[in-house]
Amino acid sequence: MGSDGEIRGAQFEQAVQHYRSISAKPRMSELQLAQAIAAIY
Repeated sequence: MGSDGEIRGAQFEQAVQHYRSISAKPRMSELQLAQAIAAIY
């Protein structure tokens, strides 16, 4: 979020891949997914 998607960590990459694998049509953008993850933690 802070780098506007320029810097992406391995854990976030894994979360994005998992999200895409369980959702045929993703409902969130990667930014929205990052914000949702940040809100949980």
